[in-house]
Order: sequence, then C-alpha cells, then structure tokens
Amino acid sequence: MTLALLDERQGVVRVVALAGADPQRQEQILGLELPVAELGEFMADLGERRIVELPEDARPGSASDDVLRRWGVSRSLCVAVERDGWVLGFLHFSQLVPSARFTEQQVRLAEGLAHQSAVALTNARLVEQLRTASQIKTEFVSTMSHELRTPLNVIMGYTDMLDDATVEERGVLADRIRSASRELLELIEATLNLNRLESGRDMAELEPVPLAPLWDELAHEFGALPRRPEVALQWEVDGSPLLLTDRRKLKIVVKNLVGNALKFTAAGEVVARASATDKTCTIQVCDTGVGIAPENLGGIFEMFRQVDSSDRRSYGGVGLGLYIVRRLVDQLIGEVSVASTPGRGTTFTVTLPLVADAKVRGAA
Repeated sequence: MTLALLDERQGVVRVVALAGADPQRQEQILGLELPVAELGEFMADLGERRIVELPEDARPGSASDDVLRRWGVSRSLCVAVERDGWVLGFLHFSQLVPSARFTEQQVRLAEGLAHQSAVALTNARLVEQLRTASQIKTEFVSTMSHELRTPLNVIMGYTDMLDDATVEERGVLADRIRSASRELLELIEATLNLNRLESGRDMAELEPVPLAPLWDELAHEFGALPRRPEVALQWEVDGSPLLLTDRRKLKIVVKNLVGNALKFTAAGEVVARASATDKTCTIQVCDTGVGIAPENLGGIFEMFRQVDSSDRRSYGGVGLGLYIVRRLVDQLIGEVSVASTPGRGTTFTVTLPLVADAKVRGAA
C-alpha cells in the first residue's frame, strides 16, 4: 500500500508513505515525485470516480499505462483521499503479478483506509495551522509592541521639551512630533488593513478606474509629505489606462510600494510608472535604494518579514506592507513580482487587467 499526496505548489504527486514492500523497493519509491501534468487524465478520472482500478478503468489513450509502468505493477487500485470535496492524494494498492480484479470486500477496505487517511491528514494539517497561528500571534504582539512604543516615546519626549523650548526650537520639535505621528498612523493603518483582509470582510469591488487621475492624486498626497531632499519622486503614466479594479485597494498597493521605496532610498530617485498593453496594465515602482539580497527575495511578501541586516530596525515597520500588497493584488486578479540588485535598487512590478473593449465603450 502506498500513500501519494498532491503538492499543488510544486505541481507533483509525491509518495509520502509505503507499507508492505521490501526495503530496497521502499528506498526506490518513497519520496518519488510524479508531475501532475503527466498524470492529468488519471487525476481527472480519480477526481470524478474516486476509485480507479487499472488497467480496466483506464480511458483509451490515457496516462494510466504510464502510471502502472512507473509503479512497476500489473494491477492497481487507486482510491482518492479527499476531504470536503478536495482530493488530497490517493491510496495505491498493487498486485505485482497478473490476477483477477480486486474483490468488493477489498475495495470497501480500501475506501475505509482512504477515509481514515483523510481524517488523519486533516487533523495533522489543523494542528500545524494552529501552531503557525500561535507563532504568528506571538510574533505580531512582540513586533507591534516594539514598533508602537518607538513613535509614542518620540512624541512624548518632544512634547515634554516644548515647554522650555524657544520659538525656533518649537518649530523643529513640532516637525519631529508630526513625523513620529505619521509613523504611528501608518502602523495603525497597516494593522487595520491586515485585520480586514484576514477576516474576509473586505472583498474587492471591481469597476472601471482611470489611472491618470489616481496618479495625480497620489502625486499630490506624496508631495505634501516630507522626504529626504536627496531623493526625487517621479510619477509617470503612459496614456490613459482604464483598469478593471478596486480604486481604494489599488491606491493602498501603490502607496505601500512607493512608501517602502522611499524608506529604503537614501539618495537618487523613486519612480512610479504605469503603461498599458492590449489587455493588461503594468505598474512599476523603481528605486535606487539599498536593494535586496537574492537569498531574501523569496520571503519578502510574507507576514512580518523584514530583510535581516544590521540596520533593519533603523528603518522601522512591522513587515506588513508587502504582505498586504500581495494579498490585495491577488484580490485585484493581478500579479506582483520583484527584481533587485543589492546596492543599486529594487523594482516592484504589478500587472493588472484592463477593462475590455466592450466595457470601455459602456463606461465612456
């Protein structure tokens, strides 16, 4: 008996457990990965019937013969391991020598084992999810308590200094208080955005959105915020793309990307540009900042993930901005990617759908 589970992220079916085989055969089969693309018809059969006996149940010209060859058996009984309508994998029972079809009793026994396997797998995954949730909660409380304390201490400290300050000094102190207040507001907004996303109560409302006015609005808002004089911020849009998107969520995405770029760019420029093709709009936020090392690129869209470097805390933040970007882009039926060179800068690319021609005419 063999248990094979579907790994959708890797696009393979992987053997994770094996019983009743000699040690040499176990070593050959355990961990074996079969590409889902090569087993498409077999997996479709399994999803539809839940029980497939090979070779009798094979469709003409299907990949079932290849399945038998890969497992090195003459007859197989494959039973879907499913939960709530989702196929998690299958149990595979084999006969190494030619024989009659599996008996009704053997089939019932196989179904019972598949059901037990599904329950065990579901419970194991629930335990793992609970452990992950507990770890995330602990990390969230620790990170937020640190990050919220910093601007609050700054605000309180400079406020206490106002009483004895001169008129000129009060202006400087007021600027620093405003800066710390903005940082505190950004942390709170990020937390609220995360709460809405995780609760599932903030679904995207897709509608035609002209990008040029939104770009002007963002340029005006960022123009009113203080930033390093050594950093130039540019807003570029090619033509007048009309996106099928959620305006509020798209604005959050761009603000998070531009704000992140400004945070990590000490000198040079940050450019937010947009251009359209026949069906999609590409938004890029490019900077000349510190960049991201290749080994850190894979995890930057994870919750609470910050690049681990000696000066990471000097930049602040709780590591939610890019996580929120990815979640929102998914809601907007788009894609987000990143390319970076340490010491030279980073480019984030977001691809979103345009309004179809018919909808463009209807919105005009």
